[in-house]
Amino acid sequence: MTNRSRASVLVAALLIGLSAGCASTVQVKRYYTLQAMNQPADAAPLNLEGGLGIGPVELPELMTGLNIVSVVGGQQVQKSPDHLWAGDLQRAISRVIADNLSRRLVLDDVSPFPWDTRHRPQRQISVLIESLQGELGGSVTLAVKWSLLDQQGQHLVDVGRQQFTADTADASHASYVAAINSVINQFSLRLEAEVRQQWKAPD
Repeated sequence: MTNRSRASVLVAALLIGLSAGCASTVQVKRYYTLQAMNQPADAAPLNLEGGLGIGPVELPELMTGLNIVSVVGGQQVQKSPDHLWAGDLQRAISRVIADNLSRRLVLDDVSPFPWDTRHRPQRQISVLIESLQGELGGSVTLAVKWSLLDQQGQHLVDVGRQQFTADTADASHASYVAAINSVINQFSLRLEAEVRQQWKAPD
């Protein structure tokens, strides 16, 4: 084998080794979404003529991207490059709350924002999420304000503010997302109670 041939083989071997090393360090990206609760067997239907709209949902600026955000040491924010939301988180939260209320109220006419401007819901719930975060392996806290609106958003019926907390099962991002899902579902149950109280059928 000539010197040139030996050099070519050596370069090829080095390139293969580098490629194998790079391949072994590539991180697989994982995508997550939120899921609605199952409809309870004893769900009592509520008649809301003109429908119910959920949203808009406002998020803190640091949560408007696809990266899943957690907190480290109380103040440091960590955006994961490999654990991502499968779509827009604002729309996902609006969709899950709408699905939950549709099932809990046994009401088909529940629409997540944005809705068709030609068919604005008669009643609406706007949501301002002040914070939605926690530590991997710790707990997740949702601090949220909401407004119940009537007359296609023109009349303020009621406002509320509350915090909800859920523990993670372990330090994985999957458990962290499950805890986020849990606090959104808790919030949905609170909204169900508010809707039934404020817009209950007259006796």
